[in-house]
Amino acid sequence: MKAMLFQSTLYHHASDNSLTDCLATDYVFTPLEKPIADANAEKMTEAIKALLSVRSGKTTNIWIGTPNVNSTNAWSDYTAAQLTQFIQDVYDELDEFERNKVVGVYMTQESIYGDMDYNNILGGTKPANNQIRIMKQVRDYVKAGHVHGTQFMWCPYYGYGDNAATIIKKIGHVADKVQIFDYVILQPHVIFDASTTKGNLNGVKYSVDRNKVCYRDNVNVIASKVSATQIGYEMEFLEDNRVFDNYESTFAPYKNKPWMFYWQGDDPNPAVKAIANWC
Repeated sequence: MKAMLFQSTLYHHASDNSLTDCLATDYVFTPLEKPIADANAEKMTEAIKALLSVRSGKTTNIWIGTPNVNSTNAWSDYTAAQLTQFIQDVYDELDEFERNKVVGVYMTQESIYGDMDYNNILGGTKPANNQIRIMKQVRDYVKAGHVHGTQFMWCPYYGYGDNAATIIKKIGHVADKVQIFDYVILQPHVIFDASTTKGNLNGVKYSVDRNKVCYRDNVNVIASKVSATQIGYEMEFLEDNRVFDNYESTFAPYKNKPWMFYWQGDDPNPAVKAIANWC
């Protein structure tokens, strides 16, 4: 998988001609609106249609992102039905050709929030366990074939701040101890918080290399992986290119592993060129 991320703040670039020859094969659309009810299905649908039009004849696999579960709303009484209804609303507005381009669903949630019962991942009563149960319910919806593609992907940020090890531990339990996701793509998060993410690039590299979530010291979170989840990495690209060379040197041996490009900016062309160089 060679993916390019389109957050809702970048939807208006989906018709840019520079994307015609982009070498990414997969395009992930994610709504950033924080109240789940505010996620805009119509705008996502328009962006998907625009991208498919500008990339006519090119391999263009579409991932529909769920509404954004984040640190402000993860504690609310949101349900899997709210997330899947949004997915269905986007999908229903696509024509048959466009629907056939949908390969799966992306879980728009960058972390697992709150305490977790690590011994009862899907049955525990703590806040994190409830979030994971909802993820599993969304997976069940996807696997039931409600949309054309039946793959399910998640891209959490790797550890940062004072509780980095706990963040990584939670990811490992979701990725390797239960079967929810087909792909877990790890965000190094270095471009956003260089001071507390030292060791993250290597930690993500170890995880990709072993196909198991590892701590920064190359120790597996889960000793014996039981899931079939594939572990990949995110390339975090900004136009000013700060620290991007570190990403390239770290992940150069893993270009054949699943990856996704995160990008920002007023023009997708620099990211398209970076993807071409990476491929």
